[in-house]
Amino acid sequence: MASVKDSSYDPILGSTSSPPGQDASKAIDGSTASKYLNFGMAGSGLVLTLVDPAIVKSLTLATANDAPERDPTRMSIYGSNDPLDWGSTSWKLVAGNLATDLPLARSASSTVSFG
Repeated sequence: MASVKDSSYDPILGSTSSPPGQDASKAIDGSTASKYLNFGMAGSGLVLTLVDPAIVKSLTLATANDAPERDPTRMSIYGSNDPLDWGSTSWKLVAGNLATDLPLARSASSTVSFG
């Protein structure tokens, strides 16, 4: 399975509601020991701009070390072939309202496939 680490990417943009050391870059560092915490709730998240085009067919999510009530239960993926601002209305829905099926165990993972 390819990962973001297999591709070049520009810096990540995320909402600004993460504690220090738990920012959006932790979402793609490949470690279940770190975590991306976003208090922005629904409609928040992160933007990852790949240097080269890629087709995303799945995402693997991992539970953090605490607070299972903050684990996402559903997610939507949006994309664009053009650089867009965070608040742009031009994002296209790639896959919507997907169940994450994350287990209650901590530091466990689940892969969500689509497309």
